[in-house]
Amino acid sequence: MEVAPRPARSFKERYPSPVLGEFGPSPVQGLAFFKVYDKSQMAEDPLIPALWIRTPDGQMLETDLDGYRRALSAVRWAPASAKEALVFARFYATAKTGLNHRRVVNGKESAAEVGIKSALDLKKIGATPPSVEKSEQTVCRPRGETGTDRLLIPVWVVRLCVADVQPKAWGMPGHETIYRLTVTVGDGIFDVDQETLWGGNEIKSVPIK
Repeated sequence: MEVAPRPARSFKERYPSPVLGEFGPSPVQGLAFFKVYDKSQMAEDPLIPALWIRTPDGQMLETDLDGYRRALSAVRWAPASAKEALVFARFYATAKTGLNHRRVVNGKESAAEVGIKSALDLKKIGATPPSVEKSEQTVCRPRGETGTDRLLIPVWVVRLCVADVQPKAWGMPGHETIYRLTVTVGDGIFDVDQETLWGGNEIKSVPIK
């Protein structure tokens, strides 16, 4: 007999006595980002809040892919320029709370400058600077009660490489990873692909800050 998955707990169920701190600035007008923890967690060391999105109507959404899609749909936001698309993609790639050190690679740093302790040649592993291009994507949108329309929607495709360094904590070894994100964003469209260029490598000491 199959057991149905338990529904995700609501924000109020997770945080009966929430403490919110604004995380920003937000790259999207109308959306606010908050670091959140519950008062019952205040004795935890380290205390690591979660990152949530608040929409104009007061909904609190997790910062997973579905949460971002729902939030962007709530404000009908799409980048108006390559610059806006890049700012949003950089925010998505690096916005987090916790112990990890995460930053976008611009293609000119050494591995140490992005927090990677191993002797890496970033160019050799394909860690290229961010790039943005305009494209189109075919989508089906509902029309009336029964019909659908196939539409070509303009999208921005942003490719950027991110260095992520996780220090040793809670008795677990630290790790270093460099990956490439491809972020596609447009009116009602938000997709992310991730490719690991180099990573999963255990480190013995505290990473370079």
